[in-house]
Amino acid sequence: MRRFYTKLVLSALCLSAMPAMAIDFPSVGEAPQNGKYYTLMSRSNPTNYMTRTSWDGAFYLMPFNMDDIKKAVFKAVDNGDNTWSFVIEQQVSEEGQVFTDTYYIGINGGDNLNANLSAQANWYIEEGDYPGFYKLKAGNGQGNSQTEGGYLHLNAGNQYAIINESGNSWYPDYYGDVEKDEYDMPLTINDDGIFPIPLTTISQNWAFVDTTLNLTAYNRKIQLYTILQGIEDNNLADETFGTGFQNAIDAALTYYQKAELTAEDFDAAKAITDAYNALHKEILAAQALLGENSNTTFEDAIASAITAFNAKGTNLAEALNTLKAAEEAFAKGSGDLTVLGQNMSFEDLSSQGGNQTSGVAAPPTGWNVYIKGQQVTTAEEVQAAGITAWHGINNDSEGETKDGDMSFGLWTNGVPEYEISQTISGLDNGTYIVKAALMVGANGNGSRRTTQRIFGNLNSTYFASNYEYDETRLDQNEVYTFAGLEEPVTDRLMQDVSCEAFVYDGKLTFGLRTNGDIAAALRDTGNGAGGDGWFKVDNFRIEKVEFSPDHAIAIYVHFANALEALANEQMQDSIYNEVENVLKQNKVDDSSTQQQITTAFLALKDMYAKASHSVELYKKLYDAYDKGMNNVMLYQNSASVYEFSDLLMEVEDIYKWGTANEEQVLALIQQIEEGIEQLKATAINLGDVTFIIKNPSFEDLSNQGGTPSDGAVNAPKGWTLYVDGQEAATLNGGWCAINKGDAISVILENSEEVNKQPTDGDHLWGIWNSNMPEIELSQTFSHIPPGTYTLQADVMVQYNWAGDNTTTQRIFANNCVQMWGTAEAYSELNLPADAVSAGELTYADHVCAADLYGNANADLLHPMSVTFGVGTDSIMTIGFRTNGINIDGQTFAEGGRDGQGWFKIDNFRLSYDSVEIPAGIEAISEKRNGSSEIFGISGIRQNSLRQGINIVRMPQADGTLKVRKIIIK
Repeated sequence: MRRFYTKLVLSALCLSAMPAMAIDFPSVGEAPQNGKYYTLMSRSNPTNYMTRTSWDGAFYLMPFNMDDIKKAVFKAVDNGDNTWSFVIEQQVSEEGQVFTDTYYIGINGGDNLNANLSAQANWYIEEGDYPGFYKLKAGNGQGNSQTEGGYLHLNAGNQYAIINESGNSWYPDYYGDVEKDEYDMPLTINDDGIFPIPLTTISQNWAFVDTTLNLTAYNRKIQLYTILQGIEDNNLADETFGTGFQNAIDAALTYYQKAELTAEDFDAAKAITDAYNALHKEILAAQALLGENSNTTFEDAIASAITAFNAKGTNLAEALNTLKAAEEAFAKGSGDLTVLGQNMSFEDLSSQGGNQTSGVAAPPTGWNVYIKGQQVTTAEEVQAAGITAWHGINNDSEGETKDGDMSFGLWTNGVPEYEISQTISGLDNGTYIVKAALMVGANGNGSRRTTQRIFGNLNSTYFASNYEYDETRLDQNEVYTFAGLEEPVTDRLMQDVSCEAFVYDGKLTFGLRTNGDIAAALRDTGNGAGGDGWFKVDNFRIEKVEFSPDHAIAIYVHFANALEALANEQMQDSIYNEVENVLKQNKVDDSSTQQQITTAFLALKDMYAKASHSVELYKKLYDAYDKGMNNVMLYQNSASVYEFSDLLMEVEDIYKWGTANEEQVLALIQQIEEGIEQLKATAINLGDVTFIIKNPSFEDLSNQGGTPSDGAVNAPKGWTLYVDGQEAATLNGGWCAINKGDAISVILENSEEVNKQPTDGDHLWGIWNSNMPEIELSQTFSHIPPGTYTLQADVMVQYNWAGDNTTTQRIFANNCVQMWGTAEAYSELNLPADAVSAGELTYADHVCAADLYGNANADLLHPMSVTFGVGTDSIMTIGFRTNGINIDGQTFAEGGRDGQGWFKIDNFRLSYDSVEIPAGIEAISEKRNGSSEIFGISGIRQNSLRQGINIVRMPQADGTLKVRKIIIK
């Protein structure tokens, strides 16, 4: 990089040494006092605050949020023997009395700081390395005795509060690394191999922060301190920019040194530092863009920007815009347009509060994110759209093509349709090259490749070779090619992918797209660990290359071929005529100009989108018609068969001649579905009526792309999934899908061998999630003859590595319920509301026992059965329910087992037993509005019975409401 102009700039500024004003860390801590309540603040990560995880209660740091901080507030207790204990007190009500449960804070078996110890854990408090900070040395009573004598600190990720010893998963993940011997092994302070010697002890320093103080104001001041101290540490010694950065500090200190820093003060101070940082960053980018080139105009623009940066009273925003304009002019002339993009190597973490993330963050600064075609702008919107594990920037990547420290990526089960992109405007029309470093990696469970690709406008480049994709499943709205890369076994290694992009309207939209379609990658099953379709990406580059008509003609040919292929498919007749006209009116040849070719392929592209939509619509109409015809053959003795056949004949003519528009087609499909239900209902006779259940054995995988999955995908075809009472597409964060079950080998008492889990067909459905919410999978039917019915299904509830996973797994039909286990497997603390108020409650009497762990019998699905009534309303709702509350009333987050409440289910069967409606167990007409509800004495709705007084509201079949008070001791 050429820096020959720096001396001229510095001499022109007449630099003079300016004394730096002291930046003192805000006084936030105090010496602990007996009986007082505190939260801990880390000196190495002071802008984040202590909270506790929802899954196991471990202490860790998160961005400032008072609700989170309240979870980590503890009382300091002086034990009088030079040790201290820290406790969290929780009040519980029992029979009208209030009791206080005390939990001690200490190091658990996983070496995390946790408030789950039932016995006293002792700590020694020593003076820290900074005023107001202390070191906490573990005394006796810890959940892991090997941590005694060790100092509490943050792990190397600067997030979790731990004590590190050689026998745990953190070792030697010590903040600041550890000293090593000549064999690259960690040194220890004694011979038992326990405590590595840290190179830095900053993360061992903790402040006891009084939570009754104005922590919001403290947080502002700590944030501003961190910003200013960072400038002082990293920028003041720079001979080119030091003066300007000192000006920034001086200006911001007038706010920082106020007794109380208001929100307005913080915003004003940060606006000052942001302006300096933005101009500094842009100057460095301009210098990198200039490189070894010589361009007087651009060099002068850079020198002027440096002068403005170091001079007091300069309009920095104006200087920034002037420099950007000079960069754009130079870039367009040089052909390297990377500088025109924003945050191209994801080094700007401002959308994540300046922190790396292993969770879900908002889209990176400068980039737009679209999930399922809808733009998302916040972390909450990203999560709501289905990405719940990781979405953000961190440094967990490597490779020669990586740039800087950071990269961006996502990981989640069931990756939805996803795009991250940005747009550069004001470009010359023509051909450009978009490059990026891309990680698509397999793991021990196999491939995770789906449709990961780099794109620019209408062009895209898929990661692998063409023979590794089903091109009929690729996006035909893109003109695609293939990078031909191999998928290594890696979570980190990035490889270069290049995409030739054609700019036709002065704009270039570029980025990355992916989804979870494993079939598009010619894969039969999903990755056992999930994450199909994930990626990491970095180092986007844009280059202008010489235009050739071939670039534009290739796009024209793609859409012409695609449109001609569509013309052979059935679609609405009027749209077909449009297709013919567009193809005739938009011809190009070797003599066509760039603009003529562009006009032609844009017309074809727009027509392709319209025609493909109509083709898909008519395919759905034909599928509905075909389904209807199959049902006519099955139920030809049904009372409604002739009426339904007339409808199908009408549909056949409409399909053949393409006379229906979109609204009419959708209405016809709905009529066919309703007709099939009526057909089945009027064909019901005593005996087996399983035929009315849609997808009873989960052999229809069409909702999840036709392939089994070990991730989280759409609910099974024909079924409706409810999560916490709300209809949901899937349950994110674990497994929620149809697959083939586990491979097993079980010899039954009759010597028969069972080698697969599904009890009917090849597939089953189930859910595993660490924190199981309220789950229901159900189907509702109308036109059902009144009488007595029996529903059967096969269900697995497992004793596994986590222990007994029994919670409330149950099948139900209308207002009758059967629980999976024995009556002794449930208590008043977790018996669900629909079981409490059931017209009939039974138990399947299966056992989830410790002696089955490791025995394949624990993996078998066991039969369940519930008999129920359909009343004169002719409504029937059947299905399966569970939640994550165990017999002790605990969820996983409250001390229960990881994944408790999970299950596998298969082979629903239904029989019509009698025309007589059984007394007391007839249907409740309104399923959702008629379900029982449980409330605490305070009026707050609950998912299950709890200790104390419970008010249960039970709607009756006749529309009346029964209210029952249940007291749990």
